[in-house]
Amino acid sequence: MIDRRGFLASVCGTALAGPAFGQQAYPSRTISMVVPFPAGGPADLVARVAKEAMEKQLGQPIIIDNRAGAGGTIGAAAVAGAAPDGHVIGMISTGAMAILPHLMANLRYDPLRDLVPVGLAMATPQILVVAPELKVGSVAELVARAKARPGELIYGSAGVGSSLHLAGELFRLRAGVQVTHLPYRGAAPALMDLLGGRIHFMLADAPAFIAQIQSGALKALAVTAKQRLALLPDVPTMPETGLDVISETWYGLLAPKATPEDRLDRLYGALKDALAIPAARQTLENQGCLISTLDRPAFAAYIRADFERWGEIVKATGIKLDP
Repeated sequence: MIDRRGFLASVCGTALAGPAFGQQAYPSRTISMVVPFPAGGPADLVARVAKEAMEKQLGQPIIIDNRAGAGGTIGAAAVAGAAPDGHVIGMISTGAMAILPHLMANLRYDPLRDLVPVGLAMATPQILVVAPELKVGSVAELVARAKARPGELIYGSAGVGSSLHLAGELFRLRAGVQVTHLPYRGAAPALMDLLGGRIHFMLADAPAFIAQIQSGALKALAVTAKQRLALLPDVPTMPETGLDVISETWYGLLAPKATPEDRLDRLYGALKDALAIPAARQTLENQGCLISTLDRPAFAAYIRADFERWGEIVKATGIKLDP
């Protein structure tokens, strides 16, 4: 015979345990922060700068998971397909969220539906740089060289459809030149080939090149912004050179859709506090980054506006991906 009192105690105990389990403390284990580019690039930089302080705030370790390739979409797809419990997040950038969706018919995620914003971390304009061996001292000289040798000058990017590729194509379009695009699996390997003389120029995020510019290893010709960078006061803006090339890359934390809002808020608070630490801010600002920790609603609106803007630019430049 079943003990009625034991049965009721068991049922009551289960009922009480259910909500407690559902309200399990967050985070309860290691958090994986996916970076869709190789180590050494701007996305990796901001992720590692934020990581240490976020770990202290959240009380759990954070591992950086570099998943490079396809302009950042491999890493973005990994985040979109992860369990929506806040233990997998991604430091994702412009290309995977606002550019490649206009170019890839078989993209494995919808950036506006399958990923939810946590918070914007930073934005950075691109810098047009050349190797000193090219012996080009200005944008006008680079354009003249490109026009004299159609198709011979090669520029690198962080991948087909990345914001660096779009910036290069905008430059090609506005300057009216024929140049050859060579995509890489991130800004860092492209930088190595630029330093090695295997490509001729690049438009890349400021953090990737600041040290090499300041050391004289690379020559900066212009920045794709309306105002000059404080770190490079002698480098003109693209509009100052006569070319309407305005472009920036942003980096922000995103999570899988259906991640509980309280966990998203916890992550945003940790990110905001991490990037408010003076040492962290100085590290990023010294690399030419503009820190901007937009909250979730503001970041969502920012992504949608950027998605629409880059869609128009894709049409104007005529970029197409190979089938």
